[in-house]
This record gives sequence, C-alpha cells and structure tokens, in this order.
Amino acid sequence: MHQPTVLRSLHLQSPTWQNAEHVSRNVQVFAEYCSSQYSITRHRISSGEALPPRGGLWFDVRVNKFQTVPNDCYVRWRITNTGAVAMALNKGCGGFEKPIDAYRRWESLEYRGVHMAEAFIIRKADNRLVGFSDPFYVVIQ
Repeated sequence: MHQPTVLRSLHLQSPTWQNAEHVSRNVQVFAEYCSSQYSITRHRISSGEALPPRGGLWFDVRVNKFQTVPNDCYVRWRITNTGAVAMALNKGCGGFEKPIDAYRRWESLEYRGVHMAEAFIIRKADNRLVGFSDPFYVVIQ
C-alpha cells in the first residue's frame, strides 16, 4: 500500500491479517464533520479538506461506493495523527481501532497536522483481510 512520505512514520502499524484469496481495493472512507460526537447537524467533508482543531469527524466505510460492509465481516480503523503536538503527547496513534457505532468511528479534532483514516475489512470466518481503503486525509489547521 502506497503512503505519502509524511505519513511513513514509526508509529504506523502494519496490518497483521493474512490476505484473503482476493483483496478488494474498492473500499471507500467517508467523513462527516460535527461539533460534537452526539450532534445532529453534520457536514460531509472531502479527503484533504482543512478543518479547525475543534469538533470531530464520524468516519464511515462503504464497499463499491454504496454498499455496506457484509455481515460476515468486521472493520478495523487505522487512525494516524501527525504534527509536533500530537507526537509530543504520544497521540500519534497508527494502530488499529474498533468502530464505535456499527462500522463507524468517531475521532475528535485536536492536533494540528495532516492526519489520515483507513478502513480495513476482515472476514470473520477465517480472520483474513478482504478489503481496505485508500487513506482519507484531514488537515487540522
């Protein structure tokens, strides 16, 4: 998987799942900005969009742009923070996190820098990787 140089950091963990016979790259991450995790008002953002260091994002994943994750699979999110403050506070992340709501993941926006979210889809029956997304970038100003 190709990653920009800025995000090739030591804290970025590699996937531990073995690949399935076919691994789909047709997995997409979508994000909605909101003032708080429980806010009703949401605004869809694009990858690479610049945002202030407040509020947060709900990340969601789709297959083939519109389909939900199959019931026989689960999702893990790799959220990676960059920037001096995040790294100094040991908040670089880069590991794999469980969704918070179904397949969605909430992340608050706190640390300046370029951050990314990636979704990995794993088949429950044999714990094999069946799909993963390109990184979704967020620029915190």
